[in-house]
Amino acid sequence: MPLIIYVLLMINGSAAFAASAPVNSPVIYPAGGAYILVDESGKATSLGLRHIQSPASLEFYKQFGEFPSLDLGPFAKNGLAKICTRNQCGFIDSHGTVVIPQKYDGAGDFGENGLAKVWERWAGVFINAKGEEVEPDKIACVPTAVKSPRNGLFGLINAQGEEVTPAKYSAVGACSSNGLIAVQNRDGLWGFINAKGEEVIATKHHVVAAEDFSAVGLVALIWMDGPEKSLAFTNANGEMAIPTVYKEAMDFPSIGLAAVLKHKGLWGFINAKGEEVIPEKYMTVKRPSLAGLAAVQNREGLWGYINAKGEEVIPANFSDMQEFPAITLVALETSNRFWGFANAQGEAVTPAKYSGVGAYSSNGLIAVQNSDRLWGYINAKGEEVISAEFKNPGTFSSNGLAAIPDHVGRLFFINAKGEQVTPAKYSKVEEPLSGDLTAVKSQDNWGFINAEGVEVTPTIYSEVYKPSSNSLTPVQKSHAWGAINAKGELVIPAKYPNVASLSNDLVFIEGLKIIDSTGKPINSINDEISKYFNYLKKRAEEDKKRAEEDKKRAEVSQKAAKAEVVRKTAESDRKTQNFRRGVRAGSCAYASYGRSLILEVKDDLVGIQLADGSQRWVRR
Repeated sequence: MPLIIYVLLMINGSAAFAASAPVNSPVIYPAGGAYILVDESGKATSLGLRHIQSPASLEFYKQFGEFPSLDLGPFAKNGLAKICTRNQCGFIDSHGTVVIPQKYDGAGDFGENGLAKVWERWAGVFINAKGEEVEPDKIACVPTAVKSPRNGLFGLINAQGEEVTPAKYSAVGACSSNGLIAVQNRDGLWGFINAKGEEVIATKHHVVAAEDFSAVGLVALIWMDGPEKSLAFTNANGEMAIPTVYKEAMDFPSIGLAAVLKHKGLWGFINAKGEEVIPEKYMTVKRPSLAGLAAVQNREGLWGYINAKGEEVIPANFSDMQEFPAITLVALETSNRFWGFANAQGEAVTPAKYSGVGAYSSNGLIAVQNSDRLWGYINAKGEEVISAEFKNPGTFSSNGLAAIPDHVGRLFFINAKGEQVTPAKYSKVEEPLSGDLTAVKSQDNWGFINAEGVEVTPTIYSEVYKPSSNSLTPVQKSHAWGAINAKGELVIPAKYPNVASLSNDLVFIEGLKIIDSTGKPINSINDEISKYFNYLKKRAEEDKKRAEEDKKRAEVSQKAAKAEVVRKTAESDRKTQNFRRGVRAGSCAYASYGRSLILEVKDDLVGIQLADGSQRWVRR
């Protein structure tokens, strides 16, 4: 199977740090918007034309010898898309391989339930991603919305095509995990129906939604009437599992409960049976990042943490909190506006002595601000590993450096020991692009520093790009592209108009030629490009020829039309002259002219009757 490879042109100052395309991702080849298939050796195996709808079409062409121009649907979550040619439909994967044969007279796209409706001899059935027919009683959400051509409303049919509900809904929503479907009536009001078409929640609400609550294994049905929100819990069969109607609810998998809010305004916690496990006594709850705990705020507005039994592991004595799940710490702000840290067991890790808390870095350090408003860093044990001496905090990157702004906004770098390793002269930095290299910008130009802060690539490049998998990073200078290696050394001179990422290598584009990172033309691809441009040239010539022929035909047609107008005008003039001569001679008191009749001649006036019966006088 050939790989679908992306080639992206960098034209006229395109954005720096655009994501490099991974292997197997479908993208556009520079040849006038065509798609290309390239195998692992970099050889072009197929080159498509402009009318191809997606890269998947190319593989389809290899299998069947034609392009699927009729119908190509969107790719669903299972990675399959409908494709129809010659009035036969099947399904392809993202490579264009046909995984479900084209044997159906019609097909819909795969839905949220992983099924697609297909018609064979115009009998409708549901199939799964393997192409296997699924029995109706095994489908979580059987009904399919069908729009009536008579009234423009939606009804629902089952897997056999039988009517579940008549066409009476103006809109039909997606199927929820418990098999219920949101429907909207003609008045714009919403409700829920089950697979039998029965209204579980009446269509009298302005907004409805469904949300899975994994902690209790239930589904919350949500509806709104004006600003008021209500919800109720159903089981997997769409049956009401808990009779109580709540104002709000929140899923807490970490403690196996659901937080619920009744209309009196306090939160409590219930289990899957609807039993109140923790009483309604909290003003606010917050989904926890610390395993086994839930953050709660009491009536006094203070925060703490409780476990699944409702026991306060961290007492609700704090005015604010900030979680750091990667190191299972939580920062807690006391009433005197100072911060301290505690772990998931409720044990104090640091005293409340910090006036501010910053971001967490991937090396396990957290920025903290002391009472003098200077920033330093602590680790997961609460130990101050970098003393507080910086006016502004920064975040450590994967290469162990953090960019710190000085008092005027210029950036310098420190290492994990807090040592300054570069001068404060940079205006912008990017995450390490390759290995230990970090892109830095100074005076509108880019360069690179290594993990020690040494500027291994001078800041002389107008644009830089993410590296290919062989660690070559494209750089642009004076509108020409080259590349540096993992050490920051320029190994490909900046002389090419365009650059792209192809498979495991960089390629440079010069005119119609594709050149690899060693400077050699990739002839297999260049030959395909030449064929493609020859095709475009031939097609353009044919289009021009057709346009000229159409123009000539139009000119001939226009001349014929003008000649006909002249002929009819001359005929009309001739009849008019005959009429006037007859009237002057007075040879007939009752004569005809065309479709008009002469009724009377009096002096220099003639009375005539027109074809519509109206009469009038005209001068001789």
